[in-house]
Amino acid sequence: MRQRSLYATLRCVVHPAELDMAELLALELCLRDGGATLLDDANEADGNAVTHIVCHPKAYQTFSAQRNERFVALVRPEWVFRTFLLQKLLPVDRFTPNPAMFFSTLAISAGPIAKDPRKVINGLITHFGGQIVDQKEVYGGATHVLSPDEASENSGGLEKQEFQELLQLSFTKGDIARSVEAWRVHLSEQPNGSTFTLPSCLGAYMGQRAGLSTQYHVKYDWIEECKLVAMKETMDEPIVLLAQHIAPLLRETVSDVLKSVDAKVANVPFGESYQDIVGKVVTNAAFVVCRYRGGFEYDEAVRQVDIRVPIEMGARCRKYLPAEVYSPMVSSLGGRVSQIGRKFDTKCTHIICFELKRTEKFIAGCAAGKWILKPSYLEACSVAGKFVEEAAYEWGTDASDKELMDPRIWPEAPAYWRKELAAGKLGAFAGWRFFIHSKCVPPRDMCERIAVAGGGSVVPLIKSTDVAALSKESTADEPVVALLPPDLPARDTWLKKFKTHNIECIKANFIIDYVTKEQRPPVQRADYQI
Repeated sequence: MRQRSLYATLRCVVHPAELDMAELLALELCLRDGGATLLDDANEADGNAVTHIVCHPKAYQTFSAQRNERFVALVRPEWVFRTFLLQKLLPVDRFTPNPAMFFSTLAISAGPIAKDPRKVINGLITHFGGQIVDQKEVYGGATHVLSPDEASENSGGLEKQEFQELLQLSFTKGDIARSVEAWRVHLSEQPNGSTFTLPSCLGAYMGQRAGLSTQYHVKYDWIEECKLVAMKETMDEPIVLLAQHIAPLLRETVSDVLKSVDAKVANVPFGESYQDIVGKVVTNAAFVVCRYRGGFEYDEAVRQVDIRVPIEMGARCRKYLPAEVYSPMVSSLGGRVSQIGRKFDTKCTHIICFELKRTEKFIAGCAAGKWILKPSYLEACSVAGKFVEEAAYEWGTDASDKELMDPRIWPEAPAYWRKELAAGKLGAFAGWRFFIHSKCVPPRDMCERIAVAGGGSVVPLIKSTDVAALSKESTADEPVVALLPPDLPARDTWLKKFKTHNIECIKANFIIDYVTKEQRPPVQRADYQI
């Protein structure tokens, strides 16, 4: 029985590039049959109305910039066909058209396996875009089943076999064209109450396009083989230099992995000509692998490619400032350069960035109302012999600033939050209380520091925490929320506890978007609910 409201909340654009006419029409009809609103004009994909864009991987770059500006789900055609056939919405991030996610659209079920190997396998699957299916739900859409051997290939039960046999029916292009046209006519005549019975050939067509017609039984090492193939394509036989300060056993392991993908590994032993040889190898190397930011290999790589040592008056971004120039400026004016490392320094007053990326220090600095300034500020201070007024050097004051900013950052964000605190607000998250799940992305410790920098507090996830009492204290202005990974299983203990006590559960990336996105209107928690 089909749900007429399966896609009721969706406003979709189906991008036609790389899709044949039958597939394009079938996608649109699936969405319409399930209650989605189709935006007919492809230009509407650039607007705020669209929630989902269905596109082929070759069209991914067309929409990646828009996806960086605001949340919109980019999905492959397989997502539509599979959700329609299974009659349940599946995670959109597991069907990304990003070509780098080579496990995208795959739903993989692992059989009995030890805890530690399972962590590795699950990590590889999800990192490269795949979906992990519970072993008890093999029938529910698994495309691959992992096992120590392939002996279980014929198992699965009568229901699964009948389902796959239906999807394996043969058909012609003419069969599909006629079926799609009949469906289209039916929907045009009965737009609000379709009773169209899908022809078996159309079900088979969609099942094959969705990857459900055949369930592959593969060994565990198939996952590793896929990763190695992708690494080979990425590495393309480069020269890789391994630093001598890496522990011997670890260096040997890294070397073996690199050699397995046809990389040329350079391991220069100590000797009289050591430094000369390293200098020549670095010149031709594509990568220099170091355990620490130090040692001759690291220093030589920095010297040859002009990578700068980071400087900070509180934070640093991915493009570094030359410490030998700016550190003396700060010290001569009576200031202090923070040396706290990658973490946000709560004592800092100014953050100097060559470019703006969504790093912990920038986000936490904004949330705390710190000055986010360009390097030209320090140069002006040096000329004046004192710390000058900051406003003219704040990021976002010039239109040209956008060229050096992550497009997901609202140019006015630094000034907005600074002025909010200057006007008396205690921080972006003043009064908020956060539960932060251990599996969050961004990492939990990063989320904690951003929350605290913005005036919020973090509630520890321990058994003695009175979740019910905290739920009663939550208000619209001072909420109690739980930051969670979007793909957290429903059986997760903390998720069930939060849901039981009506704690607002939201995706962890909300904490970043709330600070960096436009505030007119502000980012809404409702858009990130789990």
